[in-house]
Amino acid sequence: MFNDKLPLTPDTTASAKLHDVADRIDAAGQKAADSASTLIEKTRDGAASALDTLADKVETARTESGSALHRAADQIESLQARGMAACRDTSARVREQACVKRDQAVGYIRSEPGKSVLLAAVAGAALVGLIGAMSSSRRDAV
Repeated sequence: MFNDKLPLTPDTTASAKLHDVADRIDAAGQKAADSASTLIEKTRDGAASALDTLADKVETARTESGSALHRAADQIESLQARGMAACRDTSARVREQACVKRDQAVGYIRSEPGKSVLLAAVAGAALVGLIGAMSSSRRDAV
């Protein structure tokens, strides 16, 4: 860099100082470039690590949500099966009660045929009267 054997003249001294300053600036620039490279590498490593962690968390969430969905589906199937069983049981009880009531009605008709015909006639007349009243109220409304 600096040559001690050259006579020091104002031009040589200034030139040597400029070279010295240039060398220092170059060294500082190299050091800054090295620091920037190190920082970029650390940032890249940190980003990669963060992405790996995020990917792991997403995979864990996907697995757990899949398990939760399977449990929910199993519970829904169980509820559906219990609901269908309850409907079958209720339907069987209603059918059984209807058969009992039908048998009671048939027994009453056989034991009291006169009363049965009279009750059927009264019920029929009431039904005809009700239908007539409803149809006349509709004609009046139009």
